[in-house]
Amino acid sequence: MRLAIFAKKCAQKANSLYKQVLILSALPKSPAKAGLPQFYTVANRRLPLKLVPHNRTRRLTLRVEAGGRGLRITAPLNAESSEILNFIRKHHIWLEKRLAALPAPDTANAPSLKHGGFIPLFGLPHRIIHCTGRGVTQLREENGESQILVYGQEQFLARHIRDFLKKQAEAVLTPLAHKHAAALGRKPKAISYKDTKTRWGSCSSEQKLAFSWRIIMAPAGVVDYLAAHEAAHLLEMNHSRRFWDLCERLCPESKRHRAWLKHNGQQLHAVLFE
Repeated sequence: MRLAIFAKKCAQKANSLYKQVLILSALPKSPAKAGLPQFYTVANRRLPLKLVPHNRTRRLTLRVEAGGRGLRITAPLNAESSEILNFIRKHHIWLEKRLAALPAPDTANAPSLKHGGFIPLFGLPHRIIHCTGRGVTQLREENGESQILVYGQEQFLARHIRDFLKKQAEAVLTPLAHKHAAALGRKPKAISYKDTKTRWGSCSSEQKLAFSWRIIMAPAGVVDYLAAHEAAHLLEMNHSRRFWDLCERLCPESKRHRAWLKHNGQQLHAVLFE
C-alpha cells in the first residue's frame, strides 16, 4: 500500500516534469533515409522497419525486436538505401526462422492506444482520454476511474502516451534504485531508460544501471522488484545464491514478482507505440 502511494506521488511529480520535455518530444523526428521503406514483409507479417544510423559502426546489423514487433537495422552513416535493403533481403530466410521461433505477441489482448482505450500503469488500467487543444499529458481520477488525459493531434496520441510512460518510469524507478542501492552501501553512477528488447534492466561493471521504461506498466511491486534486482548487481555481478539473497532482503516478495514478469512481461512488449 505504501509503495502504491509512493508511486502515485512520483507519478504526480512526473506530470510537472513532463511539461519541460513535451515541447522537445513534439519536435519532428529525423526523416527516414530516402528510398528505404517504412515496413518490410516477412511470412505475411508487415513489420515496421527502424533504421538506426551510427557513426561508429562499420557494418550493417539486423535485429528482430522483442515479440516480433518490428525490425531494427543499425547502419553506418554513409550506407546507401539500396545497400541496406539488399542486406535485409539477403537475410530474409533468417528473419523467417527467427520470427517462427518467437512467440507471437498477443495483439488481440494488447491495449488499444486510442480514445476510450486502456493502458496499464502500475498494473492498473487507465482509460485514455484524448483532449483537443494544447495541454500536458496528465493523470486524473474521474468517478472512481483512473484516466490519462492526452492533448494534441490524435495521430500523435500513441507517441505522447509512450513519452508519458517513459517519464513516469524515470520519476519512479530512479528514487527506488537509489533507495535500494543505499541500503547496500552503494550508489549507481548513472541511471538510463531505454526500450530494451531482451532484458528489463542491466548493471554494467561501471556501476551504471539501465531499465526498460515499459516496466512502468507492470504492478507497483514488480517495478520495485526490478529496482531491487539491479541494485543488488551493484554488489553481486552474477546470479549466485548470495545475489538472490540480496534481492530477497531488498524486496521480500522477489520470487512472486519475478514470476509475474516471466509470465506477463511479453504482454508489455506487445504494446505498439508507433
